[in-house]
Amino acid sequence: MYDLGKTQRDYALFLPAISSFYVKQLEKIAKDGGRVPEGFELGHEGMDFLKDKDTYYHYPWGLYSAGHAQLDLTKLDGEPMITDRDRSKGYW
Repeated sequence: MYDLGKTQRDYALFLPAISSFYVKQLEKIAKDGGRVPEGFELGHEGMDFLKDKDTYYHYPWGLYSAGHAQLDLTKLDGEPMITDRDRSKGYW
């Protein structure tokens, strides 16, 4: 795994925008057992770059718009990449 959070400390902080479509597709693949491309030995879980283990690369920061929840936090159900991440890491 390549930890971009550790190697990019001396530069401006980049916040990649996390698409709600991307997050929902990862969860859909997890539930439906969708096709994972050959060579992705960690499966779809490896695409969750907010995790610091068992992922293809790690980047501890991201930008996720509150507008995706449309001011209704129950609409975030099924988006574990966002709602179930390990908050004890202190990446705030």
